[in-house]
Amino acid sequence: LLVNPDGIILETNQTFAQRIGRRVDELIGRCVYDFFPPELVKSRRARVDEIVHFGVPIRFEDERAGIQLDHSAHPICDAQGKVTKIAIVARDITERKRMEEALRESEERYRNLVESISDVVYAIDSSGVLTYISPVVKNTLGYEPDELIGRQFLEVVHKEDHDLLMRRFSELREGIAGSYTRYSDYRVIGKHGDIKWVRT
Repeated sequence: LLVNPDGIILETNQTFAQRIGRRVDELIGRCVYDFFPPELVKSRRARVDEIVHFGVPIRFEDERAGIQLDHSAHPICDAQGKVTKIAIVARDITERKRMEEALRESEERYRNLVESISDVVYAIDSSGVLTYISPVVKNTLGYEPDELIGRQFLEVVHKEDHDLLMRRFSELREGIAGSYTRYSDYRVIGKHGDIKWVRT
């Protein structure tokens, strides 16, 4: 849409016209607020007034009739810097929002599973830094998760087992066949110096 500061439609495209069940030629010269539900008119006028007054673009999301829309509105100024037109683009982001919600739900289910089992579950990045460790580590090693996240995983491994763990870590990074299903037994050192054998 291209509208003037009063909301009069100067130009539009076929997509917008089809969405509201009109032809493009029927919309030119009409006030855009005529096509909004009454409860949205006040907020839409306020957004346009904000653009006209401050001369800066805005962006916002909303939902109408089950469709999620991402709006961006940009002022167009004359030589004196006065806003004379506003270009508005609305994108349908319904599917993206559904995917984001599905991902959030999946992550929540995974986290609930991980944090309810008695084994310590952890994740490390390709340089060996701990990026996640489940809360049960407190019972096993005496550390709060926040005390370990961001540190090298080898910091809590007994020095005599470093070579073994680094060899296994390299195999995992390189995707060597069978490395994902082999167990490693090694010693870890708790917060207070106690040593325990673990299997990963």
